[in-house]
Amino acid sequence: MRLMAVLMSGLVVAAPLPASAMQADIDGTLANIFAPWTAGQVPGCVVGISSDGSPSVTRAFGMADIGNVIPNRPDTRFEAGSVSKQFVAAAILMLVEQGRLSLDDDIRKYLPEVPDYGRLITVDQLLDHTSGLRDWGFAMEIAGWPRTTRAYANNDVLAFVARQTRLNHAPGADYSYTNTGYVLLAIILERVTGNSLADFTRIHLFEPLGMRFTGWRTDFRTIERNRAIAYIETPAGNVERMPFENVYGDAGLLTTVGDLLIWNDALAAGRLGAFVGKAMAANAHLADGRTLTYARGLNVPIDAAIPEISHGGAIGGYRAWLARFPSKRLSIALLCNAGEALGVGRGAKLGRAVADALLGIAPAAAPTRADRSAARHEGLFVSEKTGLPLILVSDARGLARDDGTRLVREASGHYAMQGSRISFDGADMLRRDDPDGTTDIYRRHAIDRAGGDRAALSGIYASDELQARYRVVPRPGGLRLQLVDRPDHVFDVEPLYRDAWLFDTRLGKRTGIVRFVRDASGAVISLSIGWDARVRAAVFERIAD
Repeated sequence: MRLMAVLMSGLVVAAPLPASAMQADIDGTLANIFAPWTAGQVPGCVVGISSDGSPSVTRAFGMADIGNVIPNRPDTRFEAGSVSKQFVAAAILMLVEQGRLSLDDDIRKYLPEVPDYGRLITVDQLLDHTSGLRDWGFAMEIAGWPRTTRAYANNDVLAFVARQTRLNHAPGADYSYTNTGYVLLAIILERVTGNSLADFTRIHLFEPLGMRFTGWRTDFRTIERNRAIAYIETPAGNVERMPFENVYGDAGLLTTVGDLLIWNDALAAGRLGAFVGKAMAANAHLADGRTLTYARGLNVPIDAAIPEISHGGAIGGYRAWLARFPSKRLSIALLCNAGEALGVGRGAKLGRAVADALLGIAPAAAPTRADRSAARHEGLFVSEKTGLPLILVSDARGLARDDGTRLVREASGHYAMQGSRISFDGADMLRRDDPDGTTDIYRRHAIDRAGGDRAALSGIYASDELQARYRVVPRPGGLRLQLVDRPDHVFDVEPLYRDAWLFDTRLGKRTGIVRFVRDASGAVISLSIGWDARVRAAVFERIAD
């Protein structure tokens, strides 16, 4: 089927797509993008493309159930991961419109279990990820019980929050994506309405819109018809990775690409009402006035060449991406049961590959101009927010991150890096402006790969907040952290700069950090563990040697 024939029904009438995209063979394009999931007994994806709200293309790739040789089909159901958040946001905004709660309400009005941090956290700050609350799932990984290893429920997340004495940052001062906020929003909705989230959204959203195959996974033991099994890749092949948990609100939506396209069409057409639809897509602002890409359950890039409203999702081995491009009247829904072993970005990468093909967006050209001043910017720079590193190296082509990512010189001391802007202020400091609207300062540090006196760091460290204790012991080339009560749970860290040790997480290389804290005499009194920016410093006090 020719893409031109597909799109003529709606897209090209009011806002024609580029001719290069219109000439593409849609089946061939999709087959090329999803080729790794078309050969043999492997999991895969279902993609749906619609114009003007009418599904024009739905294609399925790979197996829904490898063991029983059941292929994915256009109506196969998947979990949507964080794509689920926009449905919670819509439900909360309905309550706001009805006057049953306010975006400016202190969340402790509905959740008295939440500690008083000396500054209120509002309902709106839960919606736009500016609350400062740590991400519960990443915190549980630090505690040694990642998601899918325990049957967590929403009340477990609330109990986790009740133990927290620290935030990532002051509410409203910064952005740190946190699943915790959307679990709390689900609980708030249920306390305000007296209905479950599943019932409320079924009555007010899914049934009125005709989303017949959409609902919530509130009990993972429930047998669901036509649901794909989730898998991740391992060196030995694909293995199952189902979300064995009863937490919902941050994720947990079971749906199809067809229903997601119905949802996108409803938002585009204003079927949820002027207030809800507009409020969902309104960019958030920090206390200092900076505008964020995140809105309420949706990402709305500020300076996109083609306006976009989207969100990705990942849970277990499920991956998802839902986007619409209003000026092109185009929607793309992607649901996969093929997760990568490490990382959570496959859904967005595949979805964007589809979008780029349809919109005729060519890959960015590689820089061709040499940067003769690059050498002066080499070295280790450390984030003030997280302590995580940015290691810069130079070669004949210019400046790059040590993982090979190129920095494109825009002007003296100013670079672009994968959507971020890097600006140097002298030799020892740089500012990083990320596309999500946040800013971070990095300062030069001396690299210390020796790690100092490792025996002085040894001991047992405990966190009441995470209910976990780690034993730190030296090992060749680094340190090992071992849970006291579960000695088989270990992770190794490598030294990078004084009292800072790095480790790899499923978000990428060196996205986890252990930092030791010393008193005035130089004795080590505690350590903190950070995962990316979502848990910036979970503190463990030293209790024994």
